[in-house]
Amino acid sequence: STYTIEVSNNGPNGSWGSEGLDRLPAGFIEGSKVWACQATPGSSCAVSSGTWDLAASVNLQSQGRATFTLTALMAAGATGTVTNTAVINPPPGATDTNSSNNTARDVDPLTPVADLEVESVRATGEAVPGLTAEYIVNIQNQGPSDASGFNFASLIPETVQLTSRLCRASGAGSCGTDGTSGNRIEYSQSRLRAGGGERLTLTLAGKISPAARGRLVNQVAIAIPGGAGFTDPNLLSNQASDDTPLSPVANLIIAKTNHLDAVVAGSDVTYEIEVTNAGPSDAVGFEILDELPSTMGVSSVNCTAVGGECGTHRLNSQKVEVVGASLRAGSGHSIRMSAGG
Repeated sequence: STYTIEVSNNGPNGSWGSEGLDRLPAGFIEGSKVWACQATPGSSCAVSSGTWDLAASVNLQSQGRATFTLTALMAAGATGTVTNTAVINPPPGATDTNSSNNTARDVDPLTPVADLEVESVRATGEAVPGLTAEYIVNIQNQGPSDASGFNFASLIPETVQLTSRLCRASGAGSCGTDGTSGNRIEYSQSRLRAGGGERLTLTLAGKISPAARGRLVNQVAIAIPGGAGFTDPNLLSNQASDDTPLSPVANLIIAKTNHLDAVVAGSDVTYEIEVTNAGPSDAVGFEILDELPSTMGVSSVNCTAVGGECGTHRLNSQKVEVVGASLRAGSGHSIRMSAGG
């Protein structure tokens, strides 16, 4: 803030050694105060500048004038109004014919402005269905004022089962009140001081559904309610998202047996195939191919699935072909086929 204080002598006599005073009220940062004095010709400032509360003598001839310029930084957490009072005292032994104009006040409402910024970073590598995804949400205040009473929320995709969340505040900040519901992680009445490296850090972890496909999108937003007591000049930085393509990984395992130690020529033989999926993702749209011995006449093919789909199967000469099969990840799920003749 910058104040301009003008003192003048309406005469008829000169005034030598009048004292100008302006002690700034609470809320201004000590060490940030700087003032300078400049007088009209024939008048003078005893001290031309200073870095403390204004207390300086001036010598004013009749109709002379001295102008003080006072600058100081307001504390980032200041609220309400600020009243600055400036006084000019006549020199000892002098009489001021009109002392009612020796005091001046300036009253200003404080209008805090805080530039909040949010980012969302996925802390894990590829987004693999069936594995854990971890997000780190950081909120900072670029100032110049402290911010209090704001809300923020992170919307986790429905395909993620949230397993943990933790919000931490550095310095004098506060995450506020936790109002989380399901996959909507929400905090209200949060506060964060300006600058200084302070931040709110929200760490989220959850398991991606093995069946998830497409993209994994985490959205984060800051909201400033009407009663927050500050304005944000850059609302674009109050939203962030992390958009990652899902990369399914499935470990399919196939086993085949006829449950015989030896095969007798002319007897019926049935081969059984079992396909399992060790995951971590569900497997969709895969094929199974079984080529039977040329000496075997195939008369039947059967397929059953637990936790999956057999798809379409057909017999092509000595080959059993399955297309469009699907199988969920994990134990207890399998596709079983039998071919005999």
